[in-house]
Amino acid sequence: MEGESSSGGFKLHEQLELREFRDRFVIESKESPGDGFFIDRRDGSIDLLADGDDCSAGPSKTSTIFGVVGTIRLLAGTYMLVITSRKEVGRFHGFPVYRVMSMRFLHCNEGLKLSTFQEKKDEAYFMTLLKLVESTPGLYYSYGTDITLNLQRRFKLADGWMKKPIWKQADPKYVWNKNLLEELIEHKLDRFILPLLQGNILNYLSFQVAQLTLKSSPATISLISRRCTRRLGTRMWRRGANLEGDVANFIETEQLLDIEGFRSSLLQVRGSIPLLWEQIVDLSYKPQLRLIDHEQTSKVVERHFNDLFQRYGETIAVDLTDQHGDEGQLSAAYAAEMQKLPNSRYLSFEFHQACGSCNFENLELLYEQISEDFEKQGYFLIDAEGNILEEQKGIVRSNCIDCLDRTNVTQSFLAQKSLNHQLRQIGVLTLSECISMFNEDYRKFRTLWAEQGDDISLEYAGTHALKGDLVRYGKQTLAGTIKDGMSALSRYYLNNFHDGIRQDAIDLVSGHYTVNRNGLSPFQLNGFDSLSYLPIASALLVGGLTVTTLTLSQAGRNAQQFVTSVLCAGVAAGVMAMVKANGRQFCSRPRLCGLLNHNNGDPNAFAFESFLETWLVRQKRYLDELLSAQHGSREERQDDHHELIHRVLYHYRQYYEKSRVARWDVFLVFSNPWFTGLEHAFLWIAGFKPNLLFCLVSSSVSDMTEDQSRRINMLVAETRMQEKVLNDELAKIQERVGAPPLANAIRRYGRAAQDDEMTGGTRDLAIAG
Repeated sequence: MEGESSSGGFKLHEQLELREFRDRFVIESKESPGDGFFIDRRDGSIDLLADGDDCSAGPSKTSTIFGVVGTIRLLAGTYMLVITSRKEVGRFHGFPVYRVMSMRFLHCNEGLKLSTFQEKKDEAYFMTLLKLVESTPGLYYSYGTDITLNLQRRFKLADGWMKKPIWKQADPKYVWNKNLLEELIEHKLDRFILPLLQGNILNYLSFQVAQLTLKSSPATISLISRRCTRRLGTRMWRRGANLEGDVANFIETEQLLDIEGFRSSLLQVRGSIPLLWEQIVDLSYKPQLRLIDHEQTSKVVERHFNDLFQRYGETIAVDLTDQHGDEGQLSAAYAAEMQKLPNSRYLSFEFHQACGSCNFENLELLYEQISEDFEKQGYFLIDAEGNILEEQKGIVRSNCIDCLDRTNVTQSFLAQKSLNHQLRQIGVLTLSECISMFNEDYRKFRTLWAEQGDDISLEYAGTHALKGDLVRYGKQTLAGTIKDGMSALSRYYLNNFHDGIRQDAIDLVSGHYTVNRNGLSPFQLNGFDSLSYLPIASALLVGGLTVTTLTLSQAGRNAQQFVTSVLCAGVAAGVMAMVKANGRQFCSRPRLCGLLNHNNGDPNAFAFESFLETWLVRQKRYLDELLSAQHGSREERQDDHHELIHRVLYHYRQYYEKSRVARWDVFLVFSNPWFTGLEHAFLWIAGFKPNLLFCLVSSSVSDMTEDQSRRINMLVAETRMQEKVLNDELAKIQERVGAPPLANAIRRYGRAAQDDEMTGGTRDLAIAG
């Protein structure tokens, strides 16, 4: 069957030919000529290829691409993202897995010529964001299998699942380009729809076990990290949870072992502390953490852990944050909320105090506290015939503040403990042996986890992970200390001066911000660019310090030089004080989406149009999840449906919470953007029409000039005419909808009345007779 791989599953087109014409881009499969589609360069419309569709004139350029990532609509048109180079990085369930090395947007934006000045300015910024999207790190895919589902979940899928298109097999929670695939899905281009996973996939072959107890057969140990797309973002601009319980930097990490026909899997997760909190950059090295007081806080934590329980079972929440300062306050609030939850165990382990910078082995103190529950949770294990020998019955959820450095060290330690248990059960190791006794194998294992930590850190913080030496060598080295210092400085620069625009790019491509041509420019709403004053302040500061240094060397010669030095030093000190006091204004900050759960009492932050767009995006996501859930196994459906339905109901409750805007501006509730078409219709029928506004004006405003009164009267007359037209249209609709059943009712009533009259007449005749 076309579209199936050799194993009977669905397979995507691997190599595509891209032909660029003046009016269209044509994408055709190289393996199946004639199977393809084109996208119009004028309006971005997509259509399937048919005989005779090719242009008579030759293409201006022909190239090979390796996949279509999806499309996105901006102000001036559509842009299609394609993969221009790839690299094979390993195999997953026997299928090659590729890493995206480069991507390119194809522009279909002829509408830019007809745009206003502001639209052209906005589109230029959006195109800058698309350039950043092209270089997104850590994207993986496979043409022959879905890579978003872990091994245990795959084994519980219904029969025939693998024959479905790969995008239908995938878990939407981990599909990075989910928002970009909608038009391809709409046009049923299943063999071109390529789900991408952001995270990392690392394999180490030749983990030799010949010198152990059984055969001299090699083993493969792999790490797969899957980044959740529900709260994507950068280190400082996405912290904590949203109201639905989705947390920043949430990653499912699966350690897979293949040896002598056995396959095992250990799952761990990491994610930001599931409270409502923020840490806004302000030029300080460690900005202040702020816990947001919200009535929904307990529900947020409950939703997050309910989701974990439905997916994985009972949870051990390991909190690695410090117990003092800002981190201590956050940790205490987290601990207090965890006391209210069933099916979850909370453990606070102050990593810095216990391990410092070199005592990696002190994590044994943590393991002693959770070993019984951790070993009871177990791991997933199958034999060569596919028989399930063990199932993982719970999950360890680790976090620090960033969920990067301390978290990675801890997860690697727990993964090592589990690997020892797996190898002992399989029979490769004896009860007295452990992986750390085999130097070369142990080095490969640690390197695997260290590289995984670097990849995850690059995606979230923009730099390699800190404390990598603890994972690689079990102690901190001088070279590692220098590297950590350089990475810390890089994080400071990126977080303060670059991550705002990077967050905008993530919000745009993930669908958390939707471009609306009919709405106000987001840049007009959000004011000036935060970087606009930075060059001026930097020039004044550097200039002041330079002149101060030069004049100080000559200050002893005369009083004038001394006064000049004092003045320059004063200017430099004043600039430094001003920059410090207004640090947030000089940092790069997102301009498309504000911080969730953060507002300054500005009604613009609650603009219903923006709210509704985000709400509809979530509604589409829940629809995808509901459709996906019905295809799972019966046992899996029963487990997942309860929590999913709960989140869907909460999603609809959110819509009716929009009236909270009345706390800031009651009149905004009655403005046009705040009502849907259906709500407007109900208000119209009830008599809330534009003419009502003029009645209020005329009764409350008495000092208008004659000209103002005349213009108001003209507007009233024009409004009444328009209202009459709309009323007539509404009456016609009501007649079309209501007339047939009303006529039937009248006919039924007429027949009944006629029958009654005949019966009555007969009775009268009988009486008369």
